[in-house]
Amino acid sequence: MHHQYQAASHIITDPEKIISMISRSKERTKVKVERGIFTKNTGDMPLKWRDIKHLDLQDDDEIHARWEEPFYSENNSYDGHFYSVIIRRELETDEEFQARIKRIERESKFMREKKV
Repeated sequence: MHHQYQAASHIITDPEKIISMISRSKERTKVKVERGIFTKNTGDMPLKWRDIKHLDLQDDDEIHARWEEPFYSENNSYDGHFYSVIIRRELETDEEFQARIKRIERESKFMREKKV
C-alpha cells in the first residue's frame, strides 16, 4: 500500500514527511463529519415539502436533489428516478474520535516500519 498526500501543488511521497503531516494533523481535535440525515428515492415524482417537513433542518444542512437518468444494458438496468439526500456536518462522537486517533497511530507506525 502506497500512501500519497497532496500538499499545495505537488504530491508528497516521502514517508518521513507523510508521518510528520499525520502527526501534525488535527488528530487531537474533534473534526466535523458528514452525516446523511435523510435519503429518499422518490421514483418518478420529485421531492416534496411533505417528505422533509418533519425534519429539524438547520441553516448549514446541504440538500442534494437530482434526477438520475435511466440506464439500460444486458447486465444492469434501472429506471430514471429522483434521488434526494440531506447532509449535516457535525462534530464526531467520542467513539469516532477515539477510532480516528487509533487509525492515525496505526498509520504512523506502519509508515515508520515501512521506512526502515
